[in-house]
Amino acid sequence: MLFLLACVPYWLMMELISGMRCCDPDNNGGLFRYFSWTAKEFGGVLELLFAFNVILLGILLAFLLIRPVMRRSTSGHAAPWESFGAFILFPLSLFSSVYALGLYERYHGWAIAVPILVPPLIGLYGMWARFPHARHDADVTSAVFWGAMLVLTIAPLPLASLDAWTYPDREPERTAKFLRLTPDSTLVDYLAFTDRREEWFEGVRRVKSRQTDAVMLLQEGLLKNRYSWKERPQFEWLSSNLWDLDLEATPSLCEAFHEVLRDETAKIDPISLSSWSSRGPIRSSTALTGSFTAITDVWAQLRTIKWLASKHCDLSDTLTDIETKLRPVSSAYAARDYGITAILNTLAKLRQTH
Repeated sequence: MLFLLACVPYWLMMELISGMRCCDPDNNGGLFRYFSWTAKEFGGVLELLFAFNVILLGILLAFLLIRPVMRRSTSGHAAPWESFGAFILFPLSLFSSVYALGLYERYHGWAIAVPILVPPLIGLYGMWARFPHARHDADVTSAVFWGAMLVLTIAPLPLASLDAWTYPDREPERTAKFLRLTPDSTLVDYLAFTDRREEWFEGVRRVKSRQTDAVMLLQEGLLKNRYSWKERPQFEWLSSNLWDLDLEATPSLCEAFHEVLRDETAKIDPISLSSWSSRGPIRSSTALTGSFTAITDVWAQLRTIKWLASKHCDLSDTLTDIETKLRPVSSAYAARDYGITAILNTLAKLRQTH
């Protein structure tokens, strides 16, 4: 019963991951990038829930699996591969399942079969092995089970290549929509296809209205937070890649981005950061989460900041504010960093060169 209770939220989490967006082939971070999105929107609740369920499920599966294997080993009925599987292949299969979830978040392909099949397969074998008849002549069943476990543990490696190769064929409608985009399309049209990295940049650089579209999207999307949590990563992607879209650093673009940067900077709470670094009482966990999110966003925008600064866009007051907030806590975060060192180093270089 506990096993089934642990499996339900595990599968619900997989459903949530599969439903957040179509796919992201350029996402080498896999689940880690998914966790960063959930942390931004839900304060890390989903990340903690997922981790808790994986740990709970692992404990329950280990209880179901290892005890009967040990019992068969002490009675002399266990095959040689059972102990190897229980103590080496079993933990590897859990890591493989989490890795496969990251692949599925990228390609929405066959990798999802691994996290779907591994837990119930272990659970069923563990329950079967607890019956008296399984303590004796069960070599065939054991060989089939551990053979299947070996296949599923290794499966994400070839599936990574297979899912990447078949991705365009599995998304024919989406591919057709992308190919229908023209220079007369808008940046809004292109933002739904940021997973097509090289083709996306080539297409956006040909969009006739990209200059005015970029200003409009920065003003209405990021600044006012008008878009849903599923769409926000697309607009964060835009602000982080302005430098590579063949745009002109016009006063309107400069001011629009500056407002976005001011908005992010305002979310950095030095008091919460200082209390966390000193292990003192935290004034607000929401403020702390918002600070880390804002720091991550500023770090992602560093190349755009450097590009605009080189085009004589005056961001000095906001950059000074960022440095003032982050400098006191930079040493405390030396081990974990969160991009603080890169931000401070970049701002120091900008101050010297501009």
